[in-house]
Order: sequence, then C-alpha cells, then structure tokens
Amino acid sequence: SVFTELHTVTLRNGVALDILQQPLEEHPGDTGRDRSVGLMLDQLGWWGWALREARAVRPYVS
Repeated sequence: SVFTELHTVTLRNGVALDILQQPLEEHPGDTGRDRSVGLMLDQLGWWGWALREARAVRPYVS
C-alpha cells in the first residue's frame, strides 16, 4: 500500500473533528475533545522527537 511504501509510523490516538456540521466555536471548552487532541499531539510530538534523535544516531537507508 502507499501508506507502508512511504515508511510512515501510525499513531494509536486519533481525533476526528466534524468541522463541516458543527464549527469548533459552537463548543468552546469541550474538555473531551481538548483532551483527545492533547493526547494525540503529545504522542505525535514524542514520535517526532524520537525519530529525529534516532536518525541523528543512525540515518535510515532505504
């Protein structure tokens, strides 16, 4: 598949935002959504840091 061919890394946490039906401004302070977004971004940040450090030590060769 294209996804594996691009050597991508999957994330366990994901967030679906339905911005076409309900703009985010209609639900300010939605703690469930905010928490989900925070978890996903924390995990994405961790992977970015980990992969940057790993590539500095041992560059990936395809």
